[in-house]
Amino acid sequence: RGLVDHEGLVENFIRVLAVDRDQALYAGTFDGGVFRSGDGGQTWRPISRALPNDSIRGMIASDKGLFVATGRGIFKSMNQGRQWMPLNKGLTELSVQVLIPSGDGALYAGTSAGIFRSDNDGESWERASEGLEGTAKVPFQ
Repeated sequence: RGLVDHEGLVENFIRVLAVDRDQALYAGTFDGGVFRSGDGGQTWRPISRALPNDSIRGMIASDKGLFVATGRGIFKSMNQGRQWMPLNKGLTELSVQVLIPSGDGALYAGTSAGIFRSDNDGESWERASEGLEGTAKVPFQ
């Protein structure tokens, strides 16, 4: 119950799930934003009204906050979605397709402009895909 977007449509395209240290569940949807459940998924409430984009592509729940990757950048909430702050300094492409943490505490964001790494909880990003560029090969002559 409660997985309903701002237009009243039931959300059935969940892209990403995350669990925080209090065992709350977060669901990032294709175009309905982020939802939170504090009861193991029995009920959900929307928490992304303040985000500029409802297309959620990646999500990390940690003791440092809830991070989401959207079609318009990366955002962080420290209060379960009541407020969101942008974390886009250094990103040359804001349409982020994936967001993951590493074992050493860094964050990685994948975009059409390459891979970006943050060593300061998303405050700034540096390009990390040097050496991955290749030349396009035509499969047929």
